[in-house]
Amino acid sequence: MFVPDRILENLRFLIRGAQTQVARTRSYVVQGEVEIEASMRSRDDYLNNLKTFVQRAAFEQAAESEDIAFPTAASAIATNLERIADFCLDIVDQLQHIDPPEGQAHPELAPCFDIIERALGHVERSLNGLDVHEALKVCKAEPKLDDIYARAFQEHLQAMERGDDIHRNVTLLFVVHYFERMGDSL
Repeated sequence: MFVPDRILENLRFLIRGAQTQVARTRSYVVQGEVEIEASMRSRDDYLNNLKTFVQRAAFEQAAESEDIAFPTAASAIATNLERIADFCLDIVDQLQHIDPPEGQAHPELAPCFDIIERALGHVERSLNGLDVHEALKVCKAEPKLDDIYARAFQEHLQAMERGDDIHRNVTLLFVVHYFERMGDSL
């Protein structure tokens, strides 16, 4: 199977971009570093452009070749990586609804970041050697994030039933739902 360097190279840039957005979101969410938001927003267009480039190159390769497996996979990977980066911004936006968002840290969300960061590392390693075993490791992240979401849903629902801060609990539930959606994109 012929794999154009321009597709692989740009997929690697997209992986690094998604990893950076996840790391910056971790800093924002877990450490409460809200000043990082501007740098996150500045990367959004760049990552979208990378996705578009990979998709165009993949479609061109598919048109020129009988083997469409890799171009189809490259396009799907690019779309999902860009989607993960978008979910990072959605998390930041969602946390703006908690008063005041400045300096609020949510260390309870660190396990979500751990799972996603590990999975993104497997995406890169699976592409480097077109390694199916590494690709399967990526797939194992989704059920873990689904479990975290299911537990968080129950915990936040119980907290709201007790009369705890409903606004905060609903906001955090939406945040955890974005992590679950990242798992769907892996």
